[in-house]
Amino acid sequence: MAEGRSAYVTSIDALRELAAALRSFSEEGTSALWDLDVEVNRAVQWVQQDQKEYWRDRARRGWDEVAEARNDLERCLIIHAGEERPACHEERVALERAKRRLQVAQEKVEAVRHWSRVLDHELNELRGGIAPLSEWLEIDAARALALLDRMAGALELYVTPPPAAEPPAAALPPAAPVEDEGAAAREPLKEPLKELSEEPSKDGRLPQEDPHENLGLGHAGGQAGAGHGGAAQSRG
Repeated sequence: MAEGRSAYVTSIDALRELAAALRSFSEEGTSALWDLDVEVNRAVQWVQQDQKEYWRDRARRGWDEVAEARNDLERCLIIHAGEERPACHEERVALERAKRRLQVAQEKVEAVRHWSRVLDHELNELRGGIAPLSEWLEIDAARALALLDRMAGALELYVTPPPAAEPPAAALPPAAPVEDEGAAAREPLKEPLKELSEEPSKDGRLPQEDPHENLGLGHAGGQAGAGHGGAAQSRG
């Protein structure tokens, strides 16, 4: 499946099963191609090496057997040269058998040469035919498995509900106001002064508040008045 193409998926388990089947097919296909390559190489080696060496050796031995059988026949003919019809039947039969074995070996050598060329051609055709499958199993199958795993993981993440949000931390109580120690110390002094200032006179009336005292001039003004009075008396 090429990337960038959409798919209608109704089950995440189906993706997992598809990935498992694809992985199994990839393993079995790779093993089958490996076994095929081993068997093909074994057959090619048997024809191009084992049979080639065997029949070449048989051809060399055939030439030696023919030469030996011919020498045996010639010796027999020399020994029985005075006879009108020399027998030498066994030597003649041995020579014919040696010639037939040499001929078979030579035919086999040619057959091996012919089939070696045919095998080379067919082997190239076979390797060219299975090359796309081998490349797909080696590269594309791994990519497809990785893609299926990513798709399944993304879908599982999509359908999984998000974790519950943590409750906010409890709000701290407001800080208590810092009291002024100096003001607390001065507070008891205000009450007696207030009580003294509000003490009634003998006639039951509250003392009148001197406006000059509020301005800081009451006491000084009295002294100034007394001074002027004394001066007036001295002038009189």
